[in-house]
Amino acid sequence: MPRKRGAGQHRKKRRSNRRYLVLAIVLVTVFGGLISFRLMDMEQQNAQYAARQQELQDKIEEENQRTQELNEYEEYTKTKEFAEKVAREKFGLIYDDELKFKAE
Repeated sequence: MPRKRGAGQHRKKRRSNRRYLVLAIVLVTVFGGLISFRLMDMEQQNAQYAARQQELQDKIEEENQRTQELNEYEEYTKTKEFAEKVAREKFGLIYDDELKFKAE
């Protein structure tokens, strides 16, 4: 025949169940707190990465603009106007029909 539990055994069982319940609540709270802190850290890191990404995007745009300017300058160096300018400034050349005056 099955034995009946006494009042003392029944109380021990309830205390044991309460301990497990309290332990479970404490563990869930601790893990929830850890997850919350980690989530906050990840959000802060994400904001830093977004700022860095924007900074790099700005640099890319600047470099693209610079490349465009260099390409335009390259095209300008192929013109007759550029050749004349360099010849006048660096070599002092003039056309046959031009006069050059020197200050005394």
